Amino acid sequence: MSFLQKEMAETSAVLRAFDWDAAARAGESVRKDGRLFVSGEGSSRILPGHLAQDVAGRWGADFAVRTQGSYQAMEYDLSRDTVLLGSNSGHTKETMTLLRKLRAEGHDRIWGITSDPASPLAQEAPHPYVLKAGAEKAVAATKSIVEQTLFSIATVAAAAGHDLKATLNDAADAFDQVFAMEPDPELVNRLADARLIFFAGRNDGVAEELTLKTNEICSRPSGYLEGTYAYHGVEEVLTSRDVVIFIEPFPSEFEATSRIFRHEVGCTVICVSSQSCPFPTMRLPTVPGYDWVLRLAAGWRLLLAVGLTLGNDVDHPRRARKVGNPLS
Repeated sequence: MSFLQKEMAETSAVLRAFDWDAAARAGESVRKDGRLFVSGEGSSRILPGHLAQDVAGRWGADFAVRTQGSYQAMEYDLSRDTVLLGSNSGHTKETMTLLRKLRAEGHDRIWGITSDPASPLAQEAPHPYVLKAGAEKAVAATKSIVEQTLFSIATVAAAAGHDLKATLNDAADAFDQVFAMEPDPELVNRLADARLIFFAGRNDGVAEELTLKTNEICSRPSGYLEGTYAYHGVEEVLTSRDVVIFIEPFPSEFEATSRIFRHEVGCTVICVSSQSCPFPTMRLPTVPGYDWVLRLAAGWRLLLAVGLTLGNDVDHPRRARKVGNPLS
């Protein structure tokens, strides 16, 4: 078994061991400030940042939640925000540059979320949170990103008075169920033969995170089509060799999906969904507050199968690195 598969499979244990008290303290800071800013780079921001924004909207939170990359965030006024900074390694250059700027300005409501207690992020952040997921040997971050994301949304939940704990064990059980699924070999082969692989779905971080994992695990070009972007011009460049994977698609657009992608383009359409879809579908259970991690598990399972079919070293891609842009 690859390190990647083993680390993915350990996600349910990471969910069960989550430190709710640490997130509650961050949530109390958000409640006082009325503002939350989530930053980091790559996987450490895509899902933690965008899902925090999404759940705040769904729960009707009365505080602002924003996210942006670290360098762009340096151009913002964050003096009134509680800030979550994620870096699995704790050595990410952009994230540390933002942290040091905020600290020089006297900002102390900053949580640094990392796997390494000896890292610069853990040592310099006023409120370090060390991930219980532990270090990962595979380049593609998986279980650690789930814990980073859970910290972000648990912070929002604590500030909004929303209960996420009640369904946690159900979510961990459902994760194991989904990750044990065997993807249809025909779909795996179509993905392995694809020219381009697109993910389409809500801007909650799931589809975008799977887009990145496609590069790292499958060594294939990929793209993210936010919301209904898939119906607004991308068909001009698609070919019959491409695959579009819809994450929890909008039922109102099934007809357009069939007309554009199946009949006009002739490409392969796959759905990852808790509902019945008129296309090949990885059908998922649903757990309140945790459907995101089940969609992620299904995507991981599919991409892992593709990477292995292609004969890739799924633990160590040719050029992708564990620390994308390290602090020198």
